[in-house]
Amino acid sequence: MVKAPPKLTKLLKTIITAGLVVFILKKIGLTNIIEVFALTGWRIFLVGFLFYVIASLFNTILLKKLVLWSSGKKINMMSVFLDASRSSAFASLTPSGAGHLLLINLLISRGLDKGSAAAIFFSYKVLNYAVVFFLAFMGTVFIMKDLVYSVTIMTMLIILSIIMLLLLYEKPKGIFKKLVSEKIRNKFSGFSSSIKSVFKDGYWKICIAISLKFLCVLFLSSVVFLIMKSRGISVFFIEILLLMNIAELISRVPLTMGGFGVREGSAVFLFSTIGIAADVTVAAYLFYYVIMYSSIALSLIFLTRRYGT
Repeated sequence: MVKAPPKLTKLLKTIITAGLVVFILKKIGLTNIIEVFALTGWRIFLVGFLFYVIASLFNTILLKKLVLWSSGKKINMMSVFLDASRSSAFASLTPSGAGHLLLINLLISRGLDKGSAAAIFFSYKVLNYAVVFFLAFMGTVFIMKDLVYSVTIMTMLIILSIIMLLLLYEKPKGIFKKLVSEKIRNKFSGFSSSIKSVFKDGYWKICIAISLKFLCVLFLSSVVFLIMKSRGISVFFIEILLLMNIAELISRVPLTMGGFGVREGSAVFLFSTIGIAADVTVAAYLFYYVIMYSSIALSLIFLTRRYGT
């Protein structure tokens, strides 16, 4: 099988992203979006900014815990906050997984070995996907009831795949040995032992990690909920939380840069099921992005000089 060159793949994703964004703005009307955006107000921006910072702090605590559990190293809180901001910004603006790899490199620059850094990143991403998938699944059950059957089938297929893998391989690490070359295994030596050490003391660590990630997602969803309520829209927080995570799960399909276009297009359809207009949805997401990048920019400006590597 012939693979497309990385540059061509990036170019295609960039074109798809730009096309989707232009289509959404043209379809809904840029004037309507700007009007909703302007009426939201700076007070909502400040409160939303505070909520985003709180969410980022929960995310930082989670990463700090994973570093401690995996390697026993204690890294300064602000250093972890800065590294998380860097990787988040880079991941959202690149058409591939470059931002994700940046987090591994930043952890290595903090004194961690490659195996531990990769294990921390892997654990972090698994926790993230687990929380998003759970909330998206709950959303399909309680809000998007027409999708229940497809989600149920998908869940059954995942369970069946896990059972098949356990039957085919006596040990889970056999999968890793067969799929990954010896050169890469040597490069990330210590990955397996680091993964085990992350949660070796029992379920309480898993509970703490999931709770921190869940709190992070709650506050991120609160930003969009706050924007919706400022427009006088009658909506429950649980609806915003669940529908946002369905849109987030859909945006994980690697079609565009950072999921842009896919996320907003999915959100427009999903929020329309509870009576929210498309221009309000897009404006809310754009406002959310302004808050997100403002927070990231300020952390890069004020923390890089002192805590950067």
